[in-house]
Amino acid sequence: MELFEFLPKPKGDKKVLRELTHIERSTMVPKNFIFVTTDEQLADCVRAIETARSFVFDTETTGIEWTDYAVCLGIAVRTSGKPQDRAGITCWVIPSHMQYAMRNFTPSAVRTALGELFEDASIAKIGHNIKFDMHHMKRTYGVEVAGLAHDTMIAQSLLNENESHKLADIAKTWLQIDGWKFKQDGHFNIWPLKIATVYLAKDCETTLLLQEWQETIFETLPDIKKLYEEVEIPNITIAYEMEQVGIAWDQDYYATVMKPEVQSKRAVARAKVQSVIGPVNLDSPSQVAAAFFDGLHLERVKENALDKKVLSRLRKEHPVVADFETYRKYSTLDKMFVNELPQYVVDGRIHPNFRTNAARTGRWTCTDPNLQQLPKASVGPLIRRVFVPSRDHVLVTLDYGQVELRWLADFSGDEKLIAAFKSGEDIHTATCLLMFPHLITLAELKANKDHPLRVRAKTINFGILYGMGAYLLMETINAQLPIAEWITLDDAKKLIERWFVTFPGAKAYINATKAMVFKQGFVTTVLGRKRRLPDALSTDSMLFSMAERQAVNARIQGSAADLLKVAAIKMRQFLLDTHYPFRMLLAVHDELVLEVPREWLRHHEHALIELSSVMRNAMTLKVPLVVSVDVLSRWGDKIIDDDFYDVEEAA
Repeated sequence: MELFEFLPKPKGDKKVLRELTHIERSTMVPKNFIFVTTDEQLADCVRAIETARSFVFDTETTGIEWTDYAVCLGIAVRTSGKPQDRAGITCWVIPSHMQYAMRNFTPSAVRTALGELFEDASIAKIGHNIKFDMHHMKRTYGVEVAGLAHDTMIAQSLLNENESHKLADIAKTWLQIDGWKFKQDGHFNIWPLKIATVYLAKDCETTLLLQEWQETIFETLPDIKKLYEEVEIPNITIAYEMEQVGIAWDQDYYATVMKPEVQSKRAVARAKVQSVIGPVNLDSPSQVAAAFFDGLHLERVKENALDKKVLSRLRKEHPVVADFETYRKYSTLDKMFVNELPQYVVDGRIHPNFRTNAARTGRWTCTDPNLQQLPKASVGPLIRRVFVPSRDHVLVTLDYGQVELRWLADFSGDEKLIAAFKSGEDIHTATCLLMFPHLITLAELKANKDHPLRVRAKTINFGILYGMGAYLLMETINAQLPIAEWITLDDAKKLIERWFVTFPGAKAYINATKAMVFKQGFVTTVLGRKRRLPDALSTDSMLFSMAERQAVNARIQGSAADLLKVAAIKMRQFLLDTHYPFRMLLAVHDELVLEVPREWLRHHEHALIELSSVMRNAMTLKVPLVVSVDVLSRWGDKIIDDDFYDVEEAA
């Protein structure tokens, strides 16, 4: 790509540009910040990298979308001095599409000069949110970055997950560096040159100083250092590779099935509600609240509140409430997915932004679009089916079953909970039989998985992990059952007591975790990831109680996050070693989604057993890990084909 195949965006905010031009007049560019205009200067940068065998790189782009391009490349190298010596760092700013540059280097010129260095895995690459810059190095310059060594954003999220991980904020807090960031209007290519040079070079210099500082801190924290180097850094590469592949999009299904069905069901629900309360704007909480509380005289639980808890409680008073909940559900789907998804389609595929450090528990998150918010059941499959494999391929999903409850069994050592998992029986069925031995039989539960007693057992199994109190437990159970089967607050309290009597080891573990966070202010996951909860020392009872609940959940959810990240690393290595033609596409909750050629899988069905084994053996717990493997024609639909091996049965 010799020339950029895009037009510069319209000039940015004129006020911002005037401010930058004013600052430009008084800006002094340090001698070690070099705005590259000659081949000799570019050659100096190459020689410095070859000598140091390590460098920071950063890109400034036309925007933050997948389709944007880099307009400038920054590089920082320690050319002399000791770590933390700012004077020993040299920074080069290499323009590609800067409006006021005396010379712009074409992508091929940058690739010719620097491509081999970027692709040399023996040369360490450092960055802040380096996955973003890896993408733009490939998209703009056609360079695949190898030798990823340090990401200061990821590192800082391990050192303190509660603080801002923006480069400027970290630098100000820990290195006492500030004053180089300006209001970013998204049009870096038209910035004045001195301002642009200082801005980008300072980013690179600060990243290098921060990396050197973080390395000294890691030396005092061996468990965190190991987690960072062996789990977090490899997962950056996995996230990058999944983003580059993306997942295919079925435009016909979207236009003829998904969009019409969601909007039709939304319209039907709207008509039902408005037939009762009149032509009220259902997207206006105040109008709906007035219609419910003043018009229908429903119980005003909280002043005009219409959240899920309130609606669940009001459902027994009037059937219109359930219709309104349906309307709101499909309205949310319409806004979040039906209207939003098409904007992310590039060449027939969607390339989500996977983040490995955004959740404080360490879990993968996904934005643009947020596929984490797609439920597996209910209306989730309707949306999921728009995602399909490449032509002549199938999707393969590997999903951990009840992984958080398994971690609870592992950490607590509760004998009954461990025995229940080892029996191979469904954990919610097993819990139900243990809690209500004289009220239900296994045959009855197998005949009816929606039996009210099993619903209670399943709800409290998950509720315990989140510190669910009696009131919320009652509301959650009642939301799943017919009104005739609803429980009272007293029933919910007794249910919690019965669960703890049934699993005394789990209760002891939960109490020990609460004591741990009160004593030290944090809890740790199986791999040593910390979740700091300063409110555990608060004198505010609400904040204190919330911190206790978060402590119980964070250790378990964080360990589940550690497990999936380790499994993803082992899966990638397995595929590299075997040369099996699978590609990893998504990591969502406790599930990995891959695609593979259909015909290849027909002749290598044993590969599914091997993939399942990789997942199941990623870590060793006191209870077996269970992985469900599905072969799908689209995300959400199983293939009905006798030629494919029944993995779950064989495993």
